[in-house]
Amino acid sequence: MSAPVLSAIAAACAAVLAGLNLFVTGRREQTKWSREVLVDTLAEFLTASYRCKDECKQAAAMKRAGLSDDDLKSHLDAASAVYDEQKDALTRLRLLAPPSVVKAANAVRYRNKDYLTFATEGLNGDIEQDRKLRCGLGAAREEALQAARRFLKIP
Repeated sequence: MSAPVLSAIAAACAAVLAGLNLFVTGRREQTKWSREVLVDTLAEFLTASYRCKDECKQAAAMKRAGLSDDDLKSHLDAASAVYDEQKDALTRLRLLAPPSVVKAANAVRYRNKDYLTFATEGLNGDIEQDRKLRCGLGAAREEALQAARRFLKIP
């Protein structure tokens, strides 16, 4: 074989390898980006869950202390606003996460909604019900974390 033919073959091989490298690098970057966005969205979702619970818990404590509904309103309004943030994050999770993670996250959302309803309807003087709702919420959060860890392959 002549030198020009060998050069052409070498150039073609180099072009193919460069294209393959770009493809693999692009996929790796896409995977990295997807993972980072998913982790950020999960963190946002869970942070909103904790904030919603904290506002409801504060309202419950104020109710037990005998404060008026006007005093509770700011906490309940804040809890409702944070719950809306949680729903927005769940929408993004539906786009990014597998069904097992979405199902677990949705269970957390339902538990937050139950606690928000409990606080909003003025039933939050019942300490035992308050504790039961918060424990259920904590268990649901833990399941969501475990589902996310399994998907992300985090030990």
